[in-house]
Amino acid sequence: KVADPRLISIIELRDKRGGANSALRVALEYLYRTVGDKHLKRVIQTFYQKSIRDKEVEIELKLTDQDLTDTDGTPIASELDTDTNVITINKNYLNTRALLHEIAHAYTHRAVKNGKLPAVKELKTLYKNTKEILGDVYGTVNIEEFIAEAFSNVAFRRQLAGINIKGETLNVLQKFTNVVRRILNATFERVGLDSRLTPSDALSQVDQLLNEIVPPI
Repeated sequence: KVADPRLISIIELRDKRGGANSALRVALEYLYRTVGDKHLKRVIQTFYQKSIRDKEVEIELKLTDQDLTDTDGTPIASELDTDTNVITINKNYLNTRALLHEIAHAYTHRAVKNGKLPAVKELKTLYKNTKEILGDVYGTVNIEEFIAEAFSNVAFRRQLAGINIKGETLNVLQKFTNVVRRILNATFERVGLDSRLTPSDALSQVDQLLNEIVPPI
């Protein structure tokens, strides 16, 4: 998708002027004003509220002109440093999807690190079972890499889509998506968004987010 020049300029202006709001929150404010889809609007609002409440582990957003690559040397549009919670996005690819993709990745990683959600245990089991099948390959070195590649790497996602553990109906990619859905739903619940939505609305907004942020195989 094409970059959003207005979003880029808003972030760069904030970086020059400084201020109380982080670059991430400035970007989310802009998206909330400009995105038309009601479900995505709720997702953006939720991420904004969570960014305010989670100041002790605040996510930082940085733009770069430099080409980004993963550890295998494959070009990528954005990356998350899970040690520093810094999202770096090549400004040539910055748009709604790219930003929400990395935010969702960040919150999924944080949930795994905290280990409190029931869905996290399922994700760890899924990673363990997948690693037993694929062995030590790119994408299975650790769970952090597994999450990152299952979010973004089309080749790895195709590989996961071809694996049905113990003959189960759902393939690994489908199971991964379902786990991420539950983790994000838990994020909505913790900011009280679920109390204002029907179960079908809550599911629709997560489905919409996943459709926007996760590339097709």
